[in-house]
Parts: sequence; structure tokens; C-alpha cells
Amino acid sequence: MGTVLVPAIPFSAFARRRTQDIVAAGPYTLGQLDLRSPVIITPPDNGGGGGGGGGGGSLVEAMMAFTNKLRNGTMDIWQSGTGPISGGMDLHLWPGTDGWWIAGKNAQVTAQRVSGRGPTRYAMQLKCGTTPPITNTLVGQKLDSGITALLSGQVCTFQAWVYNNDYLPFSPKFSLGHPANQDDFSDTLNNWIWDIGSYPFGSVGGIPLQSCGLGQWTQIAYTFIVPPVAALNGFIILLDFGDYTNTSGYWNITECDLQITPLLTPGVTSVTNIPPPELRPYTIEHFMCERYYQKSATPIGCLWSGNSVSGSAYSVYVPFPTTMVTTPTLSFAEVASVGFPNTSGLTPSQVTSRGFVATKTSNANTNGAYFQFTYTALAPIA
Repeated sequence: MGTVLVPAIPFSAFARRRTQDIVAAGPYTLGQLDLRSPVIITPPDNGGGGGGGGGGGSLVEAMMAFTNKLRNGTMDIWQSGTGPISGGMDLHLWPGTDGWWIAGKNAQVTAQRVSGRGPTRYAMQLKCGTTPPITNTLVGQKLDSGITALLSGQVCTFQAWVYNNDYLPFSPKFSLGHPANQDDFSDTLNNWIWDIGSYPFGSVGGIPLQSCGLGQWTQIAYTFIVPPVAALNGFIILLDFGDYTNTSGYWNITECDLQITPLLTPGVTSVTNIPPPELRPYTIEHFMCERYYQKSATPIGCLWSGNSVSGSAYSVYVPFPTTMVTTPTLSFAEVASVGFPNTSGLTPSQVTSRGFVATKTSNANTNGAYFQFTYTALAPIA
């Protein structure tokens, strides 16, 4: 058993909320993880000797800061698969990797996982999914009001590393917009209110950032004051990588970060002045992503088993591994069954942010009956 010294840091409501969720999974209590002042944390003895204490220290260290308000800025998490994933077209953003949305003007963009720059294992690669040209290539992240409310009126800096392998040096364009109603990200982009930059498919578009040379990594950064109405409703950070001129061209992006930077001046920011990005460990990042999207393990998924009577309904409660940010939309794949219809008839009920009940009606008197299924859960504000 060892001890972990935790230094004093500002402990925001955002970090506290995330910590409470993590604590629910153990082994620490919230009191042990209150980081507003220096404390000594003694990891519980889990039978692992010194190794157990070391593992506890890593968990505490991972939760200390949470200065980065983006999720999956490292592009580590790909719950929907590592691609290629087809993105949206024109006014509609479609999910790429966890937390990130992509779209192209006139044609689809695809996203896939590729090697990162070095400090991160992975990057997200955007390329033309169909025959060029694409006149705008968009990637962005939607931030719900539970996170953005804390940023109202604050000076914040967005930063990322990008690799240009499409054409001549080009400056990605930055925009920030918010929906008309709180956390309603279902509307098309032309109906959003654009606070910084403008509608990305318009004649002006976003604000040009640093010029990215062909065949090289470039750090981009932009500092801004978060408008109170955008903080209240939630907002999207959006980058436009411009046109695609050939089928082999692509952009890579990784090490994305959005944090409060009170000492910086709003505008295109010299990268020599910005703080380093907060790159959280995989386990913490995966937890944060599951707040918005999660899927059951495959191929086993979820299971009810027992003896069935034809015409009787049987239910199983499925708790989510992570409490979601709001009630999600569910989709199912029915894997196998005995004593039940094989690929139909599964009905969800009592869906909350914590789980749901799945019910199926038997079509045979069977000893050793079962039904098996997998699910995905998507929060509408993801």
C-alpha cells in the first residue's frame, strides 16, 4: 500500500462533476479526490501490494486538471470503428470519431484513424470519400451547455496540430456557432447563430488561422471571448480545411485542446504563447466519451436466459457502464435466441441516462431459453 501526494489546484464544477461519475466506479471516495487543497491519498489495499498503490496514483493524477474542455482531443477513442467512416454532406454534420463531426460541401468526407504526430498515438485523417471536388471540408465538436456555461465571458484558446497533404499551403478557417435553443444541435448549419467567423458555406466563412505548409505538421491556435449566449446554449467549434483537389489528398488532425487562457489576447494566437494541450490518458478519455456515445461489448452483448412459456414476455435490465449526459437514443442488433423470435421483437422501455429495460415475448415453451442482443446509445447532444 502506498500514498499519493496531490498538489493544490483549482477544482472546477466541471472537474467535480466528472470526478463524481468516476468515483461511482471506485475505489476512491469523493472526499479522497477533493483536490482543492493538498491532500494525501492512500489507495485502498486491493491485494496487489505496491502495484495496486501505483495504479491508484495514476488514476488520481489523471483526474487532477481537466483544463481541456474538448473530449477525445487525442483521437484515441473510436467506438464506431477506426474507419473509413463516411461523413455528412452540405448542411449536415455526421459523426466521425468519438466527439468529432465531419462534413463536406458537394461530396462526402471520410474519417479514419491514422498514426499521430508523436505525443499522441493517433490522429483523425479526413479525405475525399467520393470524386472531388469538395469545396469545404469541415470538422468540429459540439459542446453542451453543461460544459460551456462555465466558460461564459472567459478568454479561451483553441489549438490543434494538423498535417496538410492536400495541396499548396493553406490556412484552416475557424468558426464558433450556437443553436437557437439550448443544446438543440439537430438543426442544419445554416440555421445556427455564428458568433465567431460566419456560416462556413457562405462567401466569407471562418477566420483564417496559421498557414499550413504542404507535407508538414503545423500547430494552429485561436483565442476568443466566449459569448454568454453561446455559453448558455452550448456551441460548436468548427474548422474548415477548404477544397479537395485530388483523390489522394488528406488532412490529419490531433492534439486538440480548448482551455481558459486569461492572459492571452483574442485573435489568431502565436503558438509560442499558448499553454501545452491537456492530453488525458485513454481510460479517462474513454469514460468521458461514453457520456455521449457508448456501445455494448460484441459479440456477446446483453443476455436474458431462463425457462420460457410461449406468449409470455421476459425482461432484462441493462445498466450503462457510464451514466450518460442525457437520455440517449437506442439502436439494437439481435444476435441470437432460443425460445424467442430470432431477429425481431425486442422492445426497450424505461430508458434513462443510466440504463434501460429490454423485453421480448417468447414463441415457444423452452427450458434453457435465451435472447441475446447488442446495443448502441447516442445522446442527442453528442
